[in-house]
Amino acid sequence: TGLQINALYNVVGKSIIFVGFEDYPDLYLMPRGIFDLTLSKRLGQNFELRAGVSDILNQSVLILQDGNGDDEFNRNDDQIIQNYKPGTVYSLGFSFRL
Repeated sequence: TGLQINALYNVVGKSIIFVGFEDYPDLYLMPRGIFDLTLSKRLGQNFELRAGVSDILNQSVLILQDGNGDDEFNRNDDQIIQNYKPGTVYSLGFSFRL
């Protein structure tokens, strides 16, 4: 039928994004899920239409610092350095093959 659907789910795990020094603890990027969906449809032999949505879940990017030094991370007991939603990205494309 010339139809292709791709669904991708990825979990970005907890990771150090800035290494601390002396009495200043490391900064950690907390886990979040990312779900992408793309559709493509061939139109005849030379044309193709594509549509996509990236980061459908739009989960928060959360950066924490273990301020109380217990080696456990949660937003209630530790310092939130940054918390934002990156947004969902929509795309639409058309291609022609020679």
